[in-house]
Amino acid sequence: MDNSTIWKSFTNLISRLRIKLSLLKETSNFKKGLVSTLLAGALLAG
Repeated sequence: MDNSTIWKSFTNLISRLRIKLSLLKETSNFKKGLVSTLLAGALLAG
């Protein structure tokens, strides 16, 4: 394997990791929003 092939696979891996991280962030934000919405609904209903 030459340097360019190694570099390509490395950058490919990094971009995949970044996509996974952003997806994780999105889902955690979504969960937080869902929890706060449920809490607000419970407070309003209670």
